[in-house]
Amino acid sequence: MSGARRAGTWDVYGLRGGVARLKTVALATIGLVTLGAAVVALEKHWFGAILLVALWCILVVSPDLRQNRSTFHAAMIVGLAVTGAAIWNSFVEPLPGGGADGARFLREAGWHAEHGVWPEYRSGSSVFVIILTALFLVFGVSSLTAHALTAVGTVVLLVMVARLRARCCGVGEMRGGLLYLVALLPSAFLFRAAPLREAWEAAFLTGATVAACGILWRASVSRVIGFVICGVGAAMLHAALGVGVLFQCAAIVAKWILDRRLGVAYRIVVGFVAGGLLAATGVLVGALTLRDGRVEAAAEAAMTGDLGSAGILEQEALGGASYGSAPGMNSGLVLRVVAGWIYYWLAPLPWQVRSGGDLLVMVENFVRVLLLLSAIAAWRRSNGVERGMIAIALGTVVVVELAWSVGTSNWGTAIRHHIPAYGILCALGYPIRRRMTAGLRARAGVEGCRRGK
Repeated sequence: MSGARRAGTWDVYGLRGGVARLKTVALATIGLVTLGAAVVALEKHWFGAILLVALWCILVVSPDLRQNRSTFHAAMIVGLAVTGAAIWNSFVEPLPGGGADGARFLREAGWHAEHGVWPEYRSGSSVFVIILTALFLVFGVSSLTAHALTAVGTVVLLVMVARLRARCCGVGEMRGGLLYLVALLPSAFLFRAAPLREAWEAAFLTGATVAACGILWRASVSRVIGFVICGVGAAMLHAALGVGVLFQCAAIVAKWILDRRLGVAYRIVVGFVAGGLLAATGVLVGALTLRDGRVEAAAEAAMTGDLGSAGILEQEALGGASYGSAPGMNSGLVLRVVAGWIYYWLAPLPWQVRSGGDLLVMVENFVRVLLLLSAIAAWRRSNGVERGMIAIALGTVVVVELAWSVGTSNWGTAIRHHIPAYGILCALGYPIRRRMTAGLRARAGVEGCRRGK
């Protein structure tokens, strides 16, 4: 039996021994020749072509995406979709969705690269512009490079979702439908296809969650390093994701307290540390995540008890997609936060639908709510280490979404903010075909932890 089968992965090519090696060499040769021809033909877009080849290497090589036939086939179809979107956006015309912001990022990065000026750091969006500028300085200004970079982020996200699914639900619970749900939800697909930070926000946040779950099971240097890298990457791209990572830190500290028989003094000290992290999370929900210009307006309106009347929030009414004047949104701070959370998940409501786009958003919201309820049900059915893993992943989704809901009053903005935590929600909420007994669940959790690094 091959190593792939012993590891619980599907033998993609169905080959053995010398024939497999011969076919591998032949495929590698064809790939290198094709890549060389693409580099020569594409000129300034050559590095984008290399990124797309790297994307396919990840899809084919990753054992997380070869757990069974349906998973592998879904990964191939998703790969074709994101590759086609990158090429279409680069050489034909931008797909609808994130075209305006994506074009602005490309213009800024291209201008800085051509003039040799390093972009100034202002916020998470400027971090993405800095990354694009660095790539353009080294490899040349190319729209394909930018689009291919986000396409690679989408594929990395799929790998992270597969690992999270294995850890929380067991290696036998990976299905191709989960990859379709993560990658091809219309709004998420369109925004991740544009040269925006959403794809890598989702990849880093999901990666941090995978590492945090691994640390809960059994801490190791590699998992801690992975958590730090993914956590810092997520927080740099958007402060709201830093709030989620901070919550994960607090959860890990709390689990460490519960797992050890410490003296009263030590429990108090470490309890204060965990409590401080949670308190800082709450503060950042109301402050750091609104750093894009809404924090001052929200703070001023909160002191008057009329958060929904903040002028800068009312600007989101443009386009008729605002729920800023809906019942509860112009009330006191607490009621406004509760109402904002509800509208953030559900808007547009049926009587607010005025176009096909609104109807599509409503359907997507329905899917997300079903996934959230399914994830909560999965947590209630679980026990042991699996229960802790699902709890920290589900808590991350709730904290990040709450952070964004505080400063959002427009469902057009909300669908974009749903994207980073959406992969985690899918991994937890996608239906489990079989109801595992306690013994099977514990064994699946162990296998999942061993599979994910």
